[in-house]
Amino acid sequence: MNRYLHRVPLGVPIMIGVWFLATRGSWSSPLVLPRPELVFGSLLSQLSTQSLWQDTLMTTFRALSGLALSAFLGIPIGLVLGQLAGLYRHVAFVLDFVRSIPSATLFPLFILAFGIGELAKVAVVFYGCFFIVVMAAVYGGRSNSDRNKRIATLRSLRARRSQIFVLVVFPDAMANILGGLRIAASIALVLVVVTEMFLGANDGLGKRIYDFYLAYRIPELYAALLILGVLGYVANRGIEQLEGVYKLRLAGGSR
Repeated sequence: MNRYLHRVPLGVPIMIGVWFLATRGSWSSPLVLPRPELVFGSLLSQLSTQSLWQDTLMTTFRALSGLALSAFLGIPIGLVLGQLAGLYRHVAFVLDFVRSIPSATLFPLFILAFGIGELAKVAVVFYGCFFIVVMAAVYGGRSNSDRNKRIATLRSLRARRSQIFVLVVFPDAMANILGGLRIAASIALVLVVVTEMFLGANDGLGKRIYDFYLAYRIPELYAALLILGVLGYVANRGIEQLEGVYKLRLAGGSR
């Protein structure tokens, strides 16, 4: 019995219980915190509509597009910079300078460059995720004493540079890369929702949330936020599963 209770995520009922009690006091305004039964009722109502599923699909597509593009370009660039310390020293200032500029402050530039269509939304997500992925790959690609010993062994066996990269460098860097992707996935979801609110989207969860805010439909707004939270949870769990698979393969290969 204790084993099964240990698997129950107690945080969820505790959170709902606190929410329920908080909305029963006279000090809680329904414009700020609506009752949970109203929110869940609105959630069930929205789940039965096609527009919600279309908005969820578009938000997911935009976030995944920007994230995938940042991983496709950022991982190899970061690994190269991690391996070539001299090159990294030359570009470190530029990387630190550019990645310190928040994506939201560059909205006017993205609009000028890409308009207000899909490309601008994906570009904002790409910009916000790219440097996170690059830096994760940089730290994953850097040498350490254990890796250097294995590389020296492979070189003594006349292994080529490409073989060393495939057998040692890339597998070692995967833990850092996957950790960076988990952070980037959350950032991607935040950025795509903000772009849907303020870059003239015709659909998406961000537009839905903003429309509910303008109409003071607070229970519906909270219901959309719940869906957004579930998307973020699923994205993080998916990458966490990839991390688990990678660790199992790594443990199996080291035997």
